[in-house]
Amino acid sequence: MPETYAAKLGARMRDLRLERGLSLASLRQAGGLTPSQMSSAERGRVQVTMGTVAAVARALGLPAFVLMAFPDEDPLAQVLEEIRQAYGGNLNDASTDLGQRLLTRESKRRPSRRM
Repeated sequence: MPETYAAKLGARMRDLRLERGLSLASLRQAGGLTPSQMSSAERGRVQVTMGTVAAVARALGLPAFVLMAFPDEDPLAQVLEEIRQAYGGNLNDASTDLGQRLLTRESKRRPSRRM
């Protein structure tokens, strides 16, 4: 029987891989695990290391914390997931856009200094 956290993490990795339309083999080509290793990890049959999480995240083009965020269990993770999905799964675009919005908002609130 798979360990609970390993199963949740594996399911999250599988969902994110499938969201991107990647096969187990293509994930390997992108720097992840072998198809056999990835299949075992996705089914929660093995404990994965942080190095494995980092490699899979890199292959998926995501920060590692996204793999370990479970939106159905944590309200903050749920907000992050909704933002990620709103930007087509691309947190880099979301980060850039939100950063620009915050800068614009902040510049409107500050009075300009004239000398």
